[in-house]
Amino acid sequence: MSDMSAGRFIIPLHSNSIVKFLHLVGTRFNELSNSVAYIPQDKYVARTAQRHLDHENLHLDYLNYRPTADFESLCDKYGIDSPRNLVFPQMVYDRSYDAPSHRPYWLSGTNSLQYKEYRELLHRTLEYLDELYENDNGGIPLQYQGGEVLRRVLQRVANYHEYPSVRTSFSPVPGRVLFRSTEEMHFPALEAANYDDMTPKEREDARKFRASVTENQQQVIGHSRQSKSLYQNLRRKARRIQEHRDDLTPVISNWLRRHAVKPLLGAAAKRLYLDEGRSREFIESNKYVFYPLQYFRESRVTMRAPEFYNQLWLIEYLSRSLPPEYELVVKDHPGQLGALPLSHAYKLRRYATGVAPTVPAREVVTGADAVVTLNNTVGYEAIMYGKPVVVLDDAFYSGAGYTRDVGDLDLLSTRLNEAVRSDGIGGETTLEFAHGLLEASYQGKWGKRDSNNIRRFTQSLLEFAFNKQ
Repeated sequence: MSDMSAGRFIIPLHSNSIVKFLHLVGTRFNELSNSVAYIPQDKYVARTAQRHLDHENLHLDYLNYRPTADFESLCDKYGIDSPRNLVFPQMVYDRSYDAPSHRPYWLSGTNSLQYKEYRELLHRTLEYLDELYENDNGGIPLQYQGGEVLRRVLQRVANYHEYPSVRTSFSPVPGRVLFRSTEEMHFPALEAANYDDMTPKEREDARKFRASVTENQQQVIGHSRQSKSLYQNLRRKARRIQEHRDDLTPVISNWLRRHAVKPLLGAAAKRLYLDEGRSREFIESNKYVFYPLQYFRESRVTMRAPEFYNQLWLIEYLSRSLPPEYELVVKDHPGQLGALPLSHAYKLRRYATGVAPTVPAREVVTGADAVVTLNNTVGYEAIMYGKPVVVLDDAFYSGAGYTRDVGDLDLLSTRLNEAVRSDGIGGETTLEFAHGLLEASYQGKWGKRDSNNIRRFTQSLLEFAFNKQ
């Protein structure tokens, strides 16, 4: 890495909605004597970017770049053993991969998976970024968690050329964000936390933070969705139509899925679960292990746990791994009802009890003897309640000694038995965990555009990029 590139950032633009925020971040970088360049993920994002960003800072040539180098050699150089696995997350986002039920999406128009388009995208991205960094025009990647081809390749190419990376992700601490330098979740401050080393003030701060979670009657975890006016929604839709004017199929099909198909499937799925009364009765009268369903199109699944893309298979396996006299309870997210194939809701009743999605997760967590999670944020909440948590794959709260992590599925039964027979984690340990999370989190929020947040976010980011690598 050349010395002159230490203050240069390369930012992929993965959606229209984030362009204005990243423009403000880039402006603040410039004020602090750092330079920034943006790479739009596709032509639709590029149109939005051209309205808000200086064209000289936009890598628009990426969109029409024609690779000539050997694809296999590039894969070998950057350690990509399985190209199909690397492009898998974006195929799922684009609905170009089969749904977890192994059925193609409607309007897919093909009887076989088409990898060619994504292989070509991978080839183009690899060679473009390879040339950029080989010619000393690279920089520090700044990106949010996600698994699209551009983001994943940028991480690999920057790592190869020994550039630090900044990947931001959700923190449950209000007004904070988590930073890491790899695709994997790794937060040294959480791993290093020790109750005996905490000051009285740190213990008090940890108590307050834990209380804000365990005493909150509402849902604790999740990204808030601000309600938008009819005018704002219409304006947003009109902008999307303008951006996709040469091909309205994605706009129309997405609208139909969200506003016509999903509500119908959600209503049907809801009837397959217990109602709230019977759910609470089941929770109070049974010994059970709780598994919260994870939305299959998120990078938490497609990138960090791709082997569990079909959660019906996982639920069936979990049901066979339970300790004696235990039931398996699953819960869908009320906001995602209808997102999972309806066939899953029918079939999971053979292996588990589905409680009402409207029952707060905290009620199910507090009644469970153990929680099994596919890096779901419910696992974090369970730790704060002192519950034993079994983690499958990579979560921001795993790997630090507070959970039973399962890397080998042959050990799942053993870990489950250990969990239900344990007393969970004690009060001091939960405070230690809360303190570690406070220490690992930085000021600022991704996507929030007010000036105070931009200032805090960029300052935290620069601190991490230059002092924590």
